[in-house]
Amino acid sequence: SDELSQLKSIKSTFETNVTNRLSLAMEQVDESIEILDASGKVTYVNQDFENLTGYGANQVLGREPEEIFKNDFENGETYRLAAKALQAGESFHGVLVVRRANGALAHQEATFSPLQVGDEVQGCVTVRRDISRQVRSEVALRESEKRYRVLAENATDIIWTAGMDGLIDYCSPAVKRVLGIS
Repeated sequence: SDELSQLKSIKSTFETNVTNRLSLAMEQVDESIEILDASGKVTYVNQDFENLTGYGANQVLGREPEEIFKNDFENGETYRLAAKALQAGESFHGVLVVRRANGALAHQEATFSPLQVGDEVQGCVTVRRDISRQVRSEVALRESEKRYRVLAENATDIIWTAGMDGLIDYCSPAVKRVLGIS
């Protein structure tokens, strides 16, 4: 009986330590984490969620993410696709445009994963990360490429590029006029 009591004490201490470590991990991980219940309402957000979105836990608990981040650029399709995947017990990865608490729009990459007990989905864990800088860089690169293409296509001189193997991979239309090729 004394041995059983010691084993119970060890088990309790172990479970407490694991729970404490998981709580610390959720708060210290460098990703935004939110937990939703089976009805899609927020039940938990970590500190990085607050840093990423500007919303405090008290502002989002009990609300649906689609309602929280509502804006004119997000039609809810990503949330609908995520809900469909979660109902099937599958994860879903998508990109969202969200409105931060200060009104600014941000692009976020989000992974929605089901919280399952047996075959029943009990809710969802969503991990978010801000990709606004990446999106702005991609837009700037596309704009730069577009300007370069307009310049190269309308130049009177021959413009060409070659790969590391020495083979020409682009030649401007001016080559036809300058070399007399029709």
